[in-house]
Order: sequence, then structure tokens, then C-alpha cells
Amino acid sequence: MAIHHQVLGQPGRDNALFVEINTGQSIHNFVFDCGEACLRDLSVAQIQAIDGLFFSHFHIDHVAGFDSFLRSNYDRGVGPVRVWGPAGATEIIHHRLQGITWNLAMLQGCTTIVCENNFRNAEQELAQRTFHMISADVARLAARVKPRKLILFHLSDRYTHAGWQEQLGEVRAVFPETYFPESWNNLKDEGRRFPPVDGSSYFAAKPARVFL
Repeated sequence: MAIHHQVLGQPGRDNALFVEINTGQSIHNFVFDCGEACLRDLSVAQIQAIDGLFFSHFHIDHVAGFDSFLRSNYDRGVGPVRVWGPAGATEIIHHRLQGITWNLAMLQGCTTIVCENNFRNAEQELAQRTFHMISADVARLAARVKPRKLILFHLSDRYTHAGWQEQLGEVRAVFPETYFPESWNNLKDEGRRFPPVDGSSYFAAKPARVFL
């Protein structure tokens, strides 16, 4: 059996410990504490392969990275993440998850959601490092809230117009009523207008009730 460890985080900043245990038949990954920005030292694939998270205590410098951990793992397709901690850990984590549920509940009843879609799905790792959303994140949010329309903005200029069109398609595959702002219809870039998508409207009419 081989055990490898990696200290996450920078000197003088929040730290955490990543441990990989290779039994020869299977690999198990664990993180001990989860300080702010510590997960930046791991790839998205590594974060989503974590089997267990251990909290030594709940000072802010040991838990500030938990939201990033949750964002990467809350809907992963593999088994559950087990969390260990001192007395009261269950109540503390449950309270944090309730807060996230409450934030989503605020969106219920919105007819229009305006949301950034900075990166395509293939850029998940970059999106996590820069605290932005990919198409799948935006689509899941809209699918849960069920507004009449989803308006995308804050696109990355790393993509061409064709790339933005494909990005819109990624979101529409999950939530069809997705559009770009109507005002973009008259914008030109190097003499080119935004092209239509599959013969359907690409731009939204003015919304009734908007959540930014």
C-alpha cells in the first residue's frame, strides 16, 4: 500500500492536506480541512474524486474553501462524499446547505433570470480557478428554478461568434428557453452581425421580472 500526501495552499495562508491512498486494488482520496483557495492546487478531476473530507475544527481558515468543494461535487456522478468532523459537524454543515437552498428559493417565481455564462463546458477547470460558470452550471440553475426565459451575458472574448453560438447550444440542450440580450441584435464585430441559431430566435424580448 502506498500513501502520498500534498500540502495545499501557500505559506502564511490557509492550508489543507490532500492524501491519496493506493491499496494496489483501489485508490482513495481524502482532504483534511478546506481553507480558502486551497483547492486551486488540485484539478477539477482530483476534487471530484475525493472520497472524504475531514474537518479538524471550524475556524474560518479551515472551512473557507468548503463552498468551492461543494460546487465541484454536489452533482457529481459517482458515490457520495463522506464528511467527518468534531461534535456538531452535522448541524453546522446542514445549516450551510440550508443557506444554499434558501438562496435558490429566492429565485422561485422569477420570469426571467439573467446569468453569466463565461465559459463553455470544456473549460470547467479554468472556470473554477477564475470563479466563473460554465454552460452546464447555468443550465442546471435554470432547470431547477424554471423561469420563462434565461438570458446569458458576460461571455468570454476567448471565443468567436461561432463559439458563442455553440455555447448557447450547450445551455439550450438542457433549458431551451435560453437567449442572448435583445440589444445585442444590432451589434456588429468586424462587420458581422450575430448569426441566427438553427433558424430560431437568438435574442430575448424585454423581460417582465428579472433576477440578476
